Amino acid sequence: IDRSTLIASRRFQRDTEQAIPGFLKGEKEALGKLVITANVKNSQVFVNGEALGNAPQTIERKPGKYEVRLERRKYLPVTRLLNIEIGQTTTEKFQLLLAPGEQPDEQEVPDLVAANKTAEGKPVALSTGTLFCGGTTIIALGLGTGFGVAAAKADASLAAGFNAATGTYAGTRRTAVEAQRNATVANISFVVAGAAAVGTAIFLVLDFNHADEPEKVTLVPVVTPDGAALSLGGRF
Repeated sequence: IDRSTLIASRRFQRDTEQAIPGFLKGEKEALGKLVITANVKNSQVFVNGEALGNAPQTIERKPGKYEVRLERRKYLPVTRLLNIEIGQTTTEKFQLLLAPGEQPDEQEVPDLVAANKTAEGKPVALSTGTLFCGGTTIIALGLGTGFGVAAAKADASLAAGFNAATGTYAGTRRTAVEAQRNATVANISFVVAGAAAVGTAIFLVLDFNHADEPEKVTLVPVVTPDGAALSLGGRF
C-alpha cells in the first residue's frame, strides 16, 4: 500500500481500513478526484508544487491532503490545503483578487451583469417600435430644448432693449424673426416628443406582455469595469 499518511494523523486508522480490503483482493487502489476552478482565466494550478497547467483542472490522486496553489500575473496567489476522499469528487473554486495598483487585462473583463431584468429573470426584450419611438422621444426633446433656449435668449435680449416711451425695441427684425422661428420649432419638437413618448409607453407594455416571443431586440443595462453600458442584440 503506497499511501502518504502521517502515523500520528487521525486519518491513519480510517484510511488503512479502507485500503486493506481492496489490497487483499488484488484490486487497484481507489483514487479520488479534485476539480479546481478559478474566477480568472489563465490561472496557473500547482499541486504540491507541481505545475499542472491553467484552471480549470480535474485531477485524480490517492486519498489524502494536497497543497493547491493558484497564481496569475497581476493577482494575489491563493494557497489551500484540500482533502481528496476515496471514490469521491471534490470541487473547489478559487477567488483570486487583483493586486493593489494593478489593472485587469482586456481579455479578463468579467461577463456582463444584467442590471435590469423582468420578474422572471429574463432581459427586457424591446421591439423595433419601442426603440424607434424611444429614440424619437430623446431626439425631439433635445431639439426642443435647444431651440427653446435659443428663442428664450433672443426674447430676453429684445425685452432688455425695449423703449416704453417710443414703443420700439433695440434689436433687429432679423433677431425677432429668428426668435419666433426657434420658438415654433421648439413647440413642434415638444409635441413630437410627447407623441413619441406615448408610443414608447404603449410598445413597452406590449413588449412586457409578449416577452417570450422571438424576433425581439434585447437591450440590457449592464455594469462593466469601465462603468455603465447597454448591451444590444437580437434581430432588427
